Amino acid sequence: MSFFHDEKIKQLDLALQNEQWAHVDVPSDFQEIAKIIIAGNTDAADINAQTDSFISISSSHSSLVEEDEDTSNPSSPNKSAPTISKSSRHLIIDQKKFLVVNSVLSLLKMLGEYMLCMNNIPVLATDVLHRLLELLKVFNFICMHQIRFMKSI
Repeated sequence: MSFFHDEKIKQLDLALQNEQWAHVDVPSDFQEIAKIIIAGNTDAADINAQTDSFISISSSHSSLVEEDEDTSNPSSPNKSAPTISKSSRHLIIDQKKFLVVNSVLSLLKMLGEYMLCMNNIPVLATDVLHRLLELLKVFNFICMHQIRFMKSI
């Protein structure tokens, strides 16, 4: 669990340090992850049904991040759209629409992976929750730091 968590912290830090702060489209798989998290659904069947999506999102999202870094015009259409089934301009949570950046998609994917971990190893649920809280604190701290020192502009 410790290795998994340390890797996620490193990935999150890297994603935030390389963030271009340009809006990206939200693939449908990410919207599904958000729905499961918001619903608080811990049903093994529902979460395990998303396992393949989480795995495919990892590879798809890596290419999405790389292509966004190469894109100089943030208003251009998402070049990775043909490789991802459906996408939306917004992440919809409780019927509210949110524009998101790549690091938010990375965080959302990580939240789903932590949920899978809790589901697959129930004995570690308390430890996973503590580490998930730490992940969210790291995300918040780095974002606040970047805004404070205007690195996000």
